[in-house]
Amino acid sequence: MTVRTGLASTVELDVTDADTAIAFSSGEVPVLSTPRIIALAEEATVAALLGQLRPEQTSVGVRVQVEHISPTAVGRRVRAEA
Repeated sequence: MTVRTGLASTVELDVTDADTAIAFSSGEVPVLSTPRIIALAEEATVAALLGQLRPEQTSVGVRVQVEHISPTAVGRRVRAEA
């Protein structure tokens, strides 16, 4: 099956304590964790593919390349686009 090109989606997250590096055991600071950023990006991809695949199909990630260059504090909003 070929997936149509140009699909897009945007998802947003209000950062909470549950999204921090401390909560994910990926650091010792109360800022948005890199693993949560990757999960948000995957969520945007799933949303972009909604209705594009047959019920028995799915998509999987095969490569992730992230530059996490700025901390995001609890209470701030972030957006992922796919």
